[in-house]
Amino acid sequence: ILVLWCVFYIVCNSFSSCQTIEPSQEPSKLPSILPSIKSTLTPSISSHPSKSAEPSIGLTISNAYEWNRIYPQGCSCVISGAKKTDCDFFKCSCTCDMTAAVCDYSCCCDPDCSSDQVSRFQHLDTCAFEGSSADMVEYCYSSTQLYGVNPHAPLEGDPSLQLSLGSALCVSKKNNAYQGNYLATTLPQDSSVFSESRAQKAFSFLPQSAGPASSRDTHWDQNDTIPVFYNESGRLLSSGQGVLQLPQADFAGLCNDNNPVQFENNVVDSRCLRRVAAEDFAEQCEAATRITGLLLARSASTAPGSALAGDLLAVRLQQVQYEDYGSGLLRNITSSWLAGGCVASTVSAASLSATSSCGQPSPRSLSLFSSLGGQGLVCRGWLKAVTYTVRHSTAQPGTIEAVLAAITVTDLPVLPAAAGRQLERQSFSVQFVSSSNSQVSAANGNLDTRQRSGNPGYVVGKPVLFGHASTANKVVYPASGGLQVPSPLSPFNAANPQGFGSGACPLTFNDTTGLTQVLFGRDMAAGCTARLSISELEAVCCQGSQYCSPGTRQFSQLSDDSGVPFFLAFSPGVVGIYGSADPLDSSQWLPLEYTAPLDLARRWDPLTSTCYNMYTGLNIRLLVASTGEAIYPQNKIVAALAELVVEDWTFSLPPLTTAKQAFPLAVAVSFISLPLSSDTAYSPPPPPVLFKVPYDVFYPFTVNEASPSRMPCGYATYTSMALLLLWLLS
Repeated sequence: ILVLWCVFYIVCNSFSSCQTIEPSQEPSKLPSILPSIKSTLTPSISSHPSKSAEPSIGLTISNAYEWNRIYPQGCSCVISGAKKTDCDFFKCSCTCDMTAAVCDYSCCCDPDCSSDQVSRFQHLDTCAFEGSSADMVEYCYSSTQLYGVNPHAPLEGDPSLQLSLGSALCVSKKNNAYQGNYLATTLPQDSSVFSESRAQKAFSFLPQSAGPASSRDTHWDQNDTIPVFYNESGRLLSSGQGVLQLPQADFAGLCNDNNPVQFENNVVDSRCLRRVAAEDFAEQCEAATRITGLLLARSASTAPGSALAGDLLAVRLQQVQYEDYGSGLLRNITSSWLAGGCVASTVSAASLSATSSCGQPSPRSLSLFSSLGGQGLVCRGWLKAVTYTVRHSTAQPGTIEAVLAAITVTDLPVLPAAAGRQLERQSFSVQFVSSSNSQVSAANGNLDTRQRSGNPGYVVGKPVLFGHASTANKVVYPASGGLQVPSPLSPFNAANPQGFGSGACPLTFNDTTGLTQVLFGRDMAAGCTARLSISELEAVCCQGSQYCSPGTRQFSQLSDDSGVPFFLAFSPGVVGIYGSADPLDSSQWLPLEYTAPLDLARRWDPLTSTCYNMYTGLNIRLLVASTGEAIYPQNKIVAALAELVVEDWTFSLPPLTTAKQAFPLAVAVSFISLPLSSDTAYSPPPPPVLFKVPYDVFYPFTVNEASPSRMPCGYATYTSMALLLLWLLS
């Protein structure tokens, strides 16, 4: 009887060292102390319908939803028993999943990747880091304690000891409830936080080569170049250098056409300047029509010398937009272009108004073209921008299914007076998608195909997500390229060719202003110069101001009706809290508030030739916090503010001169990081040792109720006593 009692006591106490196993753990991550349980678990099968990885244009408003969690998508709560809406401690995994609803290359945890793709990544040993923390704690013997025991060299904790023993004096503990250290969650805040010291910057100012190509086999792998051909009278000839090219800017900003496209290396909005001259204008004008004549290899093993017609795919136009040269307005002309109703050739500027056009140039454009005279030329269908979408198959590994192109064209004049100095901006992009059956769901945040800036936390150097929220549909319409600010590098303007490259501020709202992406974690500043005479400065100062006398109130081309210069014009919107913010859930975005000082009393003083309280700058501040697991924190934006800056402008030249003085306008973007919160170690409560049973299970025996802290072992004790009595009675 005593031996039987001891056995039950040992079993009862042995449960206290068991490791907690959460239901969300995968079979491969279960502890080795339960091999029998591990062998019986199988991964769950998603019931979500399959979806093509081809990106759609626009959002499906009916898919709008609300995440309703403190922690972001892609993360899981680690607090046992906590409500998902109140969980402060969370860990994130699969940070390599940067594209929603598309398999990211080498991301083995991506739910959008098929089993064949994951097998290929594992075969190449290219699985990317997934972001999960270590599941053990390492303890090492202190060098100070070691020296106290062994005071003689070399056993005193110096480098020689480390070289000789390595990790022999360290132990790793896995059988414990430690779940990591976590940072306190920082919630989005009102823009008034920037008035506090914790949201201040220590300073303020207002002034990659792709890896080597992999060897050819039957699979498309990252960095493979894509063979491209064209059909010349029934013969397949290599185009250019034999591979698909995507022009990129050289050090001077000019388009360099010798840049091969590499498989699974996306290029987003690569801009460059094309030098336009009359002698090769006709050849350049055919660029848009040549796109659909390109033939790309289906298989990675297709060799230029042995390509057959069945091995190739023609580029298919998905969308054609017309951009008016004078106003920059866009119009979709896809149907007319595909039907052959659009002219794509060089014509005389004098006859342009009588020429049928899909784009229908604005009166301003026609007036500009006609002013060129009989010697002027205009290209109908000049290629302004192109985006290639390469879709590769998972049903037939190693093949490309389709190549789509979305292009923007315009009517481009060649200016005889420019004499080869005319430069026009072009934009080129390429994106790769797979046709795998994605596990599409709101929980995965991949109902909308898009490029993320982190998963979930922002990655330094990725664009800050920006868009405009729809209160009616509770979705966000994201801006292409994310948050952008004005740049002094404005595109070439035929109406003001001498202003190109001068850094001059735009004089009218219709003037095209260059834009620069705001990249997360990177402060930046940009500016332009406004050259004004004393009368022009007076007009700028009094534009839209009630504090100037009626005799001095004049019209200014530099600013709008409210007196804000066009260079500082800014449209308020929302920014993504995390880099994975989903446009279908507006709760994952926060407002980028736009403020201007009220009642500035902007006025002109003729005695001192000074304009007081002039708008001269735009300051954008983004407050950043780190949350989640302390060992691998996630960056988030918790507050955003854009505010106008004012200062006094004084005309320092003689007042009667007609000369002009330069006045600067500037835009600055600052990222302010909150101090790291103290991390908190979290251990979940121990699991119950035995299940609870009804209080009268041992009837007719009478037992006393144990205290809550002793409940598990109490049940084991009662069970042992009952079995013992039954054995004695038998």
